[in-house]
Order: sequence, then structure tokens, then C-alpha cells
Amino acid sequence: MSIFRRIANLFHRSKLDQEVEAELRSHIEMRTADNLAASAQILQLSLPR
Repeated sequence: MSIFRRIANLFHRSKLDQEVEAELRSHIEMRTADNLAASAQILQLSLPR
């Protein structure tokens, strides 16, 4: 494998890592929003009326 190919692979991996990180971040944000909504609903149901 040529040195140029190895350098190109380093940049490609970096881009792939960024894409995976963005995807994971998106899933974590959605899960956090779901958990906050569920917590708010539980708190609202537990308050005396």
C-alpha cells in the first residue's frame, strides 16, 4: 500500500468517525428528550390535585 493511500485512509477514517459520532449524538439527544418527557409526565401524575 502506498504512502499516499495510507494518508488518504487516515482522512477517510476521520470522516467516518465524525459521521458515527454525529449519529450517536443524535440518538442520545432523542433518547434524552424521550426520558425528560417521561419524567415530566411521571412528576405531573404524582402531584396532588
